[in-house]
Formats: sequence, C-alpha cells, structure tokens
Amino acid sequence: MADEALDYGLKSEALTLPATSYLMDQLDAVDPDQVATARDFVVRALAEKNRDAWFELYDQLCERGEYQVNAASIVRRRLRNLALSYLAALNSNAARDCVAAQFHDASNMTDQIAAMAAMVRHGHPQAQEALDQFEQQWRTQPLVLDKWFSVQAQAPGPGTANAVRRLLQHPRFSMRNPNRVRALIGAFANRNPTGFHRRDGAGYVLLSDVVIELNATNPQVASRMVSAFNPWRHFEPTRRAAMGAQLERIAALPGLSPDVTEIVTKALAK
Repeated sequence: MADEALDYGLKSEALTLPATSYLMDQLDAVDPDQVATARDFVVRALAEKNRDAWFELYDQLCERGEYQVNAASIVRRRLRNLALSYLAALNSNAARDCVAAQFHDASNMTDQIAAMAAMVRHGHPQAQEALDQFEQQWRTQPLVLDKWFSVQAQAPGPGTANAVRRLLQHPRFSMRNPNRVRALIGAFANRNPTGFHRRDGAGYVLLSDVVIELNATNPQVASRMVSAFNPWRHFEPTRRAAMGAQLERIAALPGLSPDVTEIVTKALAK
C-alpha cells in the first residue's frame, strides 16, 4: 500500500480480491455459502491486519478542492473507496463512523454510493437511514435510483430474497422498465451469491416468477434474466435440484417465448 512506485490504479487492482462469483466459477459442486464465508474471512483478516494502513491510505487520498472528472481523480477515488470497503469490514466504532461520514459528507455521487453500499453490505446500523436519504435525494433521477435498487439487491444473506420481493412492489419499480429490472433482479441473481443461492431455493423461485411474468411482456429481458440459471449443474446437489426444478417449471409454461425457450432448453441439455 505504501509503495510509491505503484500508481493508484495498479494498487487498486492489486488490492481487490476476486469476486465470490468468480471464485465459484472455478469450482464444481459449489456451495456459495462456503465460498462467501471463506472470502469474507480473508477480507476481515486483511482489514484487521492492516487496520492502521487502511486508515492512513484513506486519509491520504482525501480529495481537496472541487470534484474532478479525470483519470487521475477517478483512480484516486477508486483506491480510496476500496480502502473504505476494507474499513467497513472492521468491527469498530471508528470504522463505522468513517463510513457514515463519507456518506453524509460526500461531494459526489460515486463516493456517496460507495459508502452506502459498504454500509448495506456490512449491516451498518445507519444503513437504512442512508438508503432512505439516498432515495429521497435522487428520487427524480432514474439512472441513479437504479443504483439504489442494485445496492439493496446485492446485500448478502438469505434475507435479501424477501427484501427484493418487497422492492418489486415499490412505487418506483416497474417490470416494464428494463433498466430497473436489470438493476434489481439482474443484480440479485448475478451478483448476490448468498442471497440468490439461498439454500431453501427461495431465490430461484423469485427469479422464476419474474421470468414467467416478463415472458409475456419483454421476452428479451426475460431471456437475459433466466440465463442466471445456466451454471446450475455446477452446484452442490440441493441447489442443483432446486435450480433444475425452476428451469423445468419455466420450460413447461404454455406460450413460452422463443427467446426464453432457447436459453432454458440449452441449460437443461447441458
């Protein structure tokens, strides 16, 4: 971290761990909970072992002056927000205060979203307050609000499937808005291993319900969503059976569109 010979962009890449989804792709008979637990252990170990260094790096990269949109500023913010993500993994008041302060004091949306995402991911006590404030602040900006939906869809843990079902009823969610569907359902199915792959299969039923509804109104988006089931045979038996059952459920739907039929048929044939 302290090596001045490395630029911010390279440091950011070197200090970023592979995503849980990438690690899962390297394995067979995958248990997503085990993979996520192992990765989280490494994150916490790196955060605790280098606690002072993360705080020092975070403070060192504090932007002074007006917000800049250039390559140097972008990589600086990326590295600073990476440091923040490690600090958020610490079980300390100082770290929690740091994350909350960035959210409330952020001069730009990038830093604000990074802080909000860290709060949601690590169960920060002010996470819901941050979500409510962000929604109120950006409620008239559809593309920004997409990020608000996406952050919540990626909250780890089995409870997120129920949270996503509630968000489907949110006044600002519409199944007829492809960007909003991708932000909520796409993020949940493709970027939330512990939420989507809930052991009881509730995440799979949720995705299947959405695909069936979209099949009648937007089969192209439905086919993109159902592709999250493609690697189903690479999971451990319980999840494999649950995903297979949902693929069969979709395949049996009367009037299934050609777009969805193609993806589901290929997935079942693998």
